[in-house]
Amino acid sequence: MKNNTYIAWLVYLLLVSSFLSSCEYNEQKIRIGFSQCTGGEWREQMNQEILSEACFYDNVEVYIKNASGNIEQQIKDIQSLIAKKVDLLIISPLEDSTLIDTFNNLDFHNIPVLLIDRKISSNKYVAFVGASNWDVGVSAAKYVMELRADMPTKIFQIRGYDKSTATYEREAGFVNTLRPYANFDIYTIVAGKDLDGKKVEQTTQILQDNLPRLKEADIIYAFNDAMALAAYGILKKADIQHMPIIIGIDGMLGYNKGINSVKEGIITASIVYPTGGRKAIDVGMKIINRISVPKENQLSTILIDKSNVSAYYEQGLNIIELQQKIELLQQKYQKNKENFQWIIFISWTLSIIVITLLIWHIYIYRRKQNEPETKLGMEVVEDEEGIILKNNSDTDRLFKEKIISYTDEHYMEYECDLSVLIDELSVSRIVFYKKFKQLFNDTPNNYLKKYRLEKSKEFILLNQYTYAEIGYKVGFTSPAYYTKCFKDEYDQTPSQYFEKKSRKNTFKSKVVKK
Repeated sequence: MKNNTYIAWLVYLLLVSSFLSSCEYNEQKIRIGFSQCTGGEWREQMNQEILSEACFYDNVEVYIKNASGNIEQQIKDIQSLIAKKVDLLIISPLEDSTLIDTFNNLDFHNIPVLLIDRKISSNKYVAFVGASNWDVGVSAAKYVMELRADMPTKIFQIRGYDKSTATYEREAGFVNTLRPYANFDIYTIVAGKDLDGKKVEQTTQILQDNLPRLKEADIIYAFNDAMALAAYGILKKADIQHMPIIIGIDGMLGYNKGINSVKEGIITASIVYPTGGRKAIDVGMKIINRISVPKENQLSTILIDKSNVSAYYEQGLNIIELQQKIELLQQKYQKNKENFQWIIFISWTLSIIVITLLIWHIYIYRRKQNEPETKLGMEVVEDEEGIILKNNSDTDRLFKEKIISYTDEHYMEYECDLSVLIDELSVSRIVFYKKFKQLFNDTPNNYLKKYRLEKSKEFILLNQYTYAEIGYKVGFTSPAYYTKCFKDEYDQTPSQYFEKKSRKNTFKSKVVKK
């Protein structure tokens, strides 16, 4: 009873402290709502660009809601953001035909609407930001004409079954440009709903079912790079004698993405289709500040093939590194701002102490409530110090084999996460982390990082790749982060490591000759 009273007083102090702090600091916030239509890496990049660009403005909050390819959910998301009374509503529409009636009947309560990437058949928006999907289709068609001239050509265009304006325009621009020429036969494969490359399993199965048709193709025009790479993978496994020309759309940098695939000769070309995230915030802030903006804010696209991929690739890496530096500056600015606020609102010290005590109390309580369990052959018991795992040699061997095998197979993937093995190993999360620490003397994330760094040393000594390429190959998200981790782990940069090893090998060679 006394303990409960103590906790009640702590909660009361926390509420009072937070209230006093909020009373002293109440700046006007600018709130931007973004209704994202679906998922996938390209759209994740759009989200990140919006968030990153918003950091350049003071007191801007961004709320992102992802409908995950569900039109009913997107309608609910839009209504929720309107109810939140945001200052600007950015929408990337999933489907024009399904959304249009609801969109026209919605009361936006004078909230300005900005469309991004995809359009909708309505005048109830202030501005549009995005590239022309019609121009994308025309660009792909002209590239086909350049490569095939008057030769008889069988073309398979691979598209999703979504009803977005982007899909219609990419198809219409391509087909209408080639229609006057009799030597081009165009066939369409509707390859499922891959959600911009996020869920490509259905697409892969449909393409596998259409393998006999794909073998006859001279040209494959895929509506995103994920579908283009899926087609390539199926044809490669089929061991065909002649790989068709494969054109994709998106043009992102990174492992298993469009630009890298063109550079490695996997696909023939990729059309860079910018997300428009940064431009949307720029235009949106002007709208909020009542500055006149164009109705159409069109972004440029460019076709990348073997003739220009090297230059674009290097420029892209430079841009990524620059973005990393900008993000670090933003973090430092935010940190300084938070430190300043900390000095002003000293009462938050009490809040932190209270929160720590509450978390400690809840943690001890939950630990005491846990019942002993047996999973993966591990006997889990509990004493006064907490959960104890009794050793079992067979269990430990199986656990280590699973971890090592999964790491070796997936370390090069950015999204590699060892915790996905929790379900496969049939253990609870707390047991997984304790057993991992017991067997590897490290955390899963740190173990994976060290594994990637050790693998990168092998690539460095091959002297066949740039350090940026090596970073991507072993699963790091950026060259700058790779170099930082390498320096932290080995107290030297990748280039210093290579130079040191080279000098050592040269010295050994001289000794042998002597």
